[in-house]
Amino acid sequence: QLLTLTPGSAYHAKAFYSKYASEQTTKLFDAKFFSKRLGELLSSTFTKMVFIIGFSVAMLCLLFFFDLTLTLVALAPVVFAFVCTLGTLKLIGHPLDIPGLMLSIVVLGMGIDYSLFFVRSYQRYLDEQHTSVGLVRMAVFLASASTLIGFGVLNTADHSMLRGAGLTSFTGIAYSLIGVFVILPPLLKNLFAYRQFPVENIKPGSKKHLTKIVKRYRHLEASIRLFVRYKIMFDPMFTELFKFIKSTEKIIDINSGYGLCAVCLLEIYPKAEVYGIEPDDHRARIASAATGTRGAFKSARLPDIPQVKNLFGCAVMIDWIQNLNDNDFKLVLNKLKNQLSTEGNLLLRAPVPINQAAFWVVWYNNIWFKITGKKPCYRSKEQIEEVLLQSGFKIESVEPSGAGRKKCWILAKVKPNYNENS
Repeated sequence: QLLTLTPGSAYHAKAFYSKYASEQTTKLFDAKFFSKRLGELLSSTFTKMVFIIGFSVAMLCLLFFFDLTLTLVALAPVVFAFVCTLGTLKLIGHPLDIPGLMLSIVVLGMGIDYSLFFVRSYQRYLDEQHTSVGLVRMAVFLASASTLIGFGVLNTADHSMLRGAGLTSFTGIAYSLIGVFVILPPLLKNLFAYRQFPVENIKPGSKKHLTKIVKRYRHLEASIRLFVRYKIMFDPMFTELFKFIKSTEKIIDINSGYGLCAVCLLEIYPKAEVYGIEPDDHRARIASAATGTRGAFKSARLPDIPQVKNLFGCAVMIDWIQNLNDNDFKLVLNKLKNQLSTEGNLLLRAPVPINQAAFWVVWYNNIWFKITGKKPCYRSKEQIEEVLLQSGFKIESVEPSGAGRKKCWILAKVKPNYNENS
């Protein structure tokens, strides 16, 4: 038997259902109460889903970037897109339906993809005018445009569910695209802009000195920042370097890597300038960004050393000569000799031949040499000194580096009047 009841002024749907709906002989249906319960369910589901997915995305970005600021910047377009999408749907009177809830995950995923592409392109190339950044920008635009066309077609569908899905998805992706192209560029440009820190009289190797070095690599790839911190924690170079290099205005850094040695010197000597040579393009780019206007790093493979007009007062080669054979080592020294000023300094640090099973760093390096197919050329202190003397240098001092590291510092000078006689 079907009965239609008209609710009175004292009618309370939830209490009425709890009292009668449990009876097997009675089945109740209240359209208004059903709509209210369905709306509450959709709202709680949406809130819970957004919280879980948003938290997961934020944690993954934080682990990937290892930087809270970059994580917040990457999430900014996604938050912008969600707020604007919900606001737009409210303004046009379109409720958030089941297809919209389901596709909100797609919108969130695609929006964070666009953000990651932009952030990583700026983080790697450090220049919005770089051609590769332009290619990434174009790729993001084409990917989002094709997706917008696909979901935009659904807005013309006759079925309300398909039309709702198309409207929600199209609006969300469109706002994500706007957020990526409008919000991210000024934020990233400001974030990766070079900042000149104030000159301070600090002690080499002090906590303040090391902190300023770390700041030079802020917001770069997590692997680079972790490498810098590892070097600072375990490498005595940051204090020992200043035993040999006094205040000088022009320094050439051979195989500079990420420019750690150069940054270390520039923080202590405010008038110094560094010219670096690094085989890897990306490392040279990072070193240039870390040193700013006081550093110039070129990509070149040893023994090729580009000629420069001005002579240098000091040349530095840290942990690299074992990668050069005897002929290349002599060729590098001869080229450096011609680019150093009268009695210019040459500072080397090199691993010496030891029982390789007793020293894990050399053991690790040997594995790397086997992978790359290179053959290391470890030399004793006497062998290095002999090559230096033959190349027109005189030995000033030889000292060990650190305790038990099996490395040594060798400071040499160009022999007086050698350049003129040669």
